[in-house]
Amino acid sequence: MALVKKSKIAGPDVRSAALSVPGNGHSPRAPAPRAATTRPQTAIERIAAATEELASGLAEASAATRDLNLAMQQIAGGAEEAAGASQEQSAAIKVMVANLATARGEAEQSMRRSETLTATLADATAQIGGSVRAIERNSERQRASVTVISELELRAKQLAGFQVALLGALLRTLDLRDRMTARH
Repeated sequence: MALVKKSKIAGPDVRSAALSVPGNGHSPRAPAPRAATTRPQTAIERIAAATEELASGLAEASAATRDLNLAMQQIAGGAEEAAGASQEQSAAIKVMVANLATARGEAEQSMRRSETLTATLADATAQIGGSVRAIERNSERQRASVTVISELELRAKQLAGFQVALLGALLRTLDLRDRMTARH
């Protein structure tokens, strides 16, 4: 609240009068009035009124200062709470960033493992495909071998039959020779 002077103070002889203002907030006591003039009494009354007005303004200023002090304490408390919350939030963000970095590292590692596994599976698939083709070729060769073996067995049986027939003919021929030579 601004203090504004509302009344005029009387001339120079009133200014020279020494009045004491106690620090207890009460109105100062006016000195005994002079009998000769009424004007100094008016000046004293004016000074007393101004002093009362000043004391009232000081009381209001003091109350406003207390209110302002209380508001500043509340603001400071709120600022401390905000700072604490900000620190907690900052710590939580740091934890989240660390967790995200860890998750990213694990994801990259998982991706590398997946790529390695994919390459290994592709290689194994190629090897299995090659093995299947080799087995198919071996199976075809084996079937061809079985066919050849069957043919050879048939030929061997035919050859054995031919040899038996040839031996039978040879034996008959020898028997005939022996008969013919024995008679002579």
